[in-house]
Amino acid sequence: MSTTRQGQSGLGLEAQQIAVSNYVHARGGEVVAELRELESGRKGVRGRPELVKALMQCKRLGAALVIGKLDRLARDVRFFLEMIDDSGVDIRFADMPDVCPSTDEGRMLLISMANFAEFEGRRIGTRTKAALAAAKARGVVLGAAGAANLKRNTEERQAAADQFAARLGGLVEGFKA
Repeated sequence: MSTTRQGQSGLGLEAQQIAVSNYVHARGGEVVAELRELESGRKGVRGRPELVKALMQCKRLGAALVIGKLDRLARDVRFFLEMIDDSGVDIRFADMPDVCPSTDEGRMLLISMANFAEFEGRRIGTRTKAALAAAKARGVVLGAAGAANLKRNTEERQAAADQFAARLGGLVEGFKA
């Protein structure tokens, strides 16, 4: 499960697919189904239809749900606990291959990691809000799409690039000669 931007690039998803495949094959299993979800790890189960499908399929097949990274499942400790306690599915994480949620040690470690994932998610939110406030202060109209909204920023970057190119012009001409 990955963000929309990671889904568009394919990089985050591809790495997760490889991690899950390696995890499953190292245990002599096979990947029965592969579901991709581009919803946030901060949403509950209702906002994540692919997660619901995956859970139902795992229950039907008696299979474990293997997720690439813990924070791809949840960035909310309460939701994470509901998933491992109440989903009725054995959930495993490819980035922590030896951790089993049903053991005391595994549960403690997973809850700790879920707490860090929630903290990280909250910090990302704080930084995003600060960046949006800075953009708004620069005159960017938030929520407005299109090139016109970014025109001033694009023009400033182009001017800086032109100045840089002018400074290096003599050096480039020397290399050409």
